[in-house]
Amino acid sequence: MVSELFDFENKNYLITGSSRGIGEAVVRQLIDLGANVFGISRKKSNFEHPRFQQFPVDITNKAQLKEILVGLPPMDGVFLNAGASGSIKPFQLVSEEDAVGLFDLNFFAPYFLLQEMYKNKKLPTGTSVVVNTAHGAFYQAAASSIYCATKAALTSAFRSVALEFSRRKIHINFVAFGYVDTELLKTNNVSEDSINMVPLGCANPEQVSGSVLFLLSSASRWVTGSTLHVDGGLSLKQVKTL
Repeated sequence: MVSELFDFENKNYLITGSSRGIGEAVVRQLIDLGANVFGISRKKSNFEHPRFQQFPVDITNKAQLKEILVGLPPMDGVFLNAGASGSIKPFQLVSEEDAVGLFDLNFFAPYFLLQEMYKNKKLPTGTSVVVNTAHGAFYQAAASSIYCATKAALTSAFRSVALEFSRRKIHINFVAFGYVDTELLKTNNVSEDSINMVPLGCANPEQVSGSVLFLLSSASRWVTGSTLHVDGGLSLKQVKTL
């Protein structure tokens, strides 16, 4: 039955970057669908619910994450959403500190979090893992070299992991978001001209979070290693380079 394909009732989900934007939208929708949600984010969300347990911690803090994971139940799904775009800088102005900091947050933190969950048996057979990659992993923008590199590296690495996990029916998929009306978009000072390039316009988090729900659901159980481009058609107007 269709209802069984999208049954989230009493299932457990871990969301990183859960306090705002797309992460918070996914949290709210999972709660509405009857799920138990565990959120990891540097800042505590204003959204509260008895089935939403928050852990205000930096995802790059491995020691604290290990302590948190010990007390968590096995997960039916994981949304690796936390990340940053860093400063928009031309190649000649990018520092080693810029590069290392962004790789720590966008690549190493989610990579080793998932590894720790696997080692601690928090990823049982059938778990759905969804990774927030980015439009920039496939269609590179100027002055965003390190950001694009982190997202491309994350996608390539987890596609390899998806193949390893397939024998346990754990699947890993990706959502490549385009311009979404979040705090991150505002702080990056993205030009109106860039946003106006999007055929369907700039979406809000609630309008794109359904893609994550689909990949977390049983309806996607035979999908793995795939990327869903949720960019409002922006990729139709650009040349793919990876």
